[in-house]
Amino acid sequence: KVRMGRLTGGAMTISKTKMIFHTMDSEDGIPTGYHLESHSASHWVIEELMLLANRCVATRLFNSAIKDFSVLRNHKPPENKKAQTLQKLMRERLGIKDFDMSCANAIYRSCQDIYEKHGKML
Repeated sequence: KVRMGRLTGGAMTISKTKMIFHTMDSEDGIPTGYHLESHSASHWVIEELMLLANRCVATRLFNSAIKDFSVLRNHKPPENKKAQTLQKLMRERLGIKDFDMSCANAIYRSCQDIYEKHGKML
């Protein structure tokens, strides 16, 4: 529920696979093997709770007497000209016609649609 609330509010997720090189048995530091990092369900729960805690603290600071002195991140919408340029490039070079950049949630939905249609091709 916490994750879905965050995503429907416009948050994005970036999934990336991290490659871990094995160098412990190597005297010269040259990797002897590797594995792909995997995360358990508890890892994802902890990550979501940390993000939720950050939002709670930011909200508290924003509504406090020290609001004007607090350092808070504020993601502004994309600049219109840059958004139009990106949409044009995606349409002309990748054949992607329906990329909505009207708000963070729309960008997330558009990215999800692209991934569902094209998968790891892009």
